[in-house]
Amino acid sequence: MFRNLSYLVVVLMVAATAQASQIVALKRDSGLDTGGGIDSRFLSATVEQVTVGDSGIYAAGNSRWYNGGSTAVVGNSDALVKFDLTAVSQLIGGYIHLAELRIYHTGGNTWGSGLYRIATHDWLEGTVDNAYPGAAGGMSFAHPVGYNTSAEQNADGSSADPHQSWGVGSDSFFAALGDCDMVRGKKDGGGGTGYTVWDVTDIVQSWVDGTNNYGLYLDNANYSINLSEAGTVQNPVLFIDYILAAPPTDITDLATGTVDWFMVELTWTAPSDEGGPGGAAYEY
Repeated sequence: MFRNLSYLVVVLMVAATAQASQIVALKRDSGLDTGGGIDSRFLSATVEQVTVGDSGIYAAGNSRWYNGGSTAVVGNSDALVKFDLTAVSQLIGGYIHLAELRIYHTGGNTWGSGLYRIATHDWLEGTVDNAYPGAAGGMSFAHPVGYNTSAEQNADGSSADPHQSWGVGSDSFFAALGDCDMVRGKKDGGGGTGYTVWDVTDIVQSWVDGTNNYGLYLDNANYSINLSEAGTVQNPVLFIDYILAAPPTDITDLATGTVDWFMVELTWTAPSDEGGPGGAAYEY
């Protein structure tokens, strides 16, 4: 039929329909205040109640071995926060259009060096308020998961070295430069009582793509930060605009278009084949 098969071209055209974005607000409790400098698309976000771990982390004296898992407000200290993304429908493997973290504070005027993605260790929120974690376990400046009942103890609560277990070698105190990688400056926010917002789109995308979600480290100079125990409205919130992770749609309308001696055109509709930001037509 063809004089020279090397000239055969098959043109495949995919008419893909863009999927609607999902706009969600991840937080521990129900209820949502839409104040602060969040993007306008998040004003109509659907609240998704997920497990949120957050705790103050204290870098002075014996408090380096303290846990703050049940602390409601962290004053003049840093904080860790982690959202369970696996509880949100088809978020893992999805495409993130925009993600913003919002924190409520009741005083202060200076943040530290930024908001960081934690890269070395998962950690346990804990159940105490500025005390040694004990049998229930919990994170501290000394340990990502510690059961110590005093200062200068290792993660198991004994006096054997090392007395610290953060860091790449699991033998040091927590450090932004040693335990974190990606860092972001604030997008919006002022001093006193109100909200501060950070754009964390690429960090959340890395998590849904498969990077371990060890949460975020917030370097704080003198703000008083509300954690999840502070009340239902001013919880830490992670706002996400995303496209569902979805398997390819079955092709049911494959059709032949233009047929020539050197070309065959095939067309079909597959609304969710792309799994990304919008639709397009392709030729091969």
